[in-house]
Order: sequence, then C-alpha cells, then structure tokens
Amino acid sequence: MKTAVMEEFRPLVADNLILSVITHKEIKPNDFTDNLGAYRLSESGRKQFLQAWERKMNDEFKHPSFGYRCSYRRAIELQARLLSRHLQEGVPYKALTLR
Repeated sequence: MKTAVMEEFRPLVADNLILSVITHKEIKPNDFTDNLGAYRLSESGRKQFLQAWERKMNDEFKHPSFGYRCSYRRAIELQARLLSRHLQEGVPYKALTLR
C-alpha cells in the first residue's frame, strides 16, 4: 500500500514526461553517455530533464474530486493526505484519474 500514490502518478507525471521530452526532442541521443554499456544522462541532459520535470510538476489541471485547478505537485500532496485519512480513519480512498 505504501506505493499507492507513486503508482497512480507514474502514468500522469513520469511516463507522460518521458514521452514529452523525447517527442519534443528536449533530450537527444547525444545527451547520454556510455560507460561500460550503461547509458546515463550527461550533465546537460540531466539539466534539461530536471527543467522539464519542474515544468510538469507546475502544470495545472482541474482536480476531479475537488473541482479546482491545482498543480501536479499539489495533487500529490492532496492524494497523500487522502491516503493518510484512509489509513488512519477508514475514509474511502479514490485514486486520482484524469481523462
């Protein structure tokens, strides 16, 4: 149960971000280094990725349960609080889904 919040945000934030930086060519093959068969982002590649991550975390959407606009950063906090209430008080928990 401790990975519940992480897993519900994986497709919304992480997977979406990876596809976006590749599609928009923010991260390119030359942003990776090869060290003994292990590929890692270069320093400039990491900087590009972290900038894209911050943009994504600040993107806003209308929260389906609360009806107001919030960032992904705020939504993660809200979902963690809802999960806490579920675990402590038995309040039903609903995972965040966006359509």
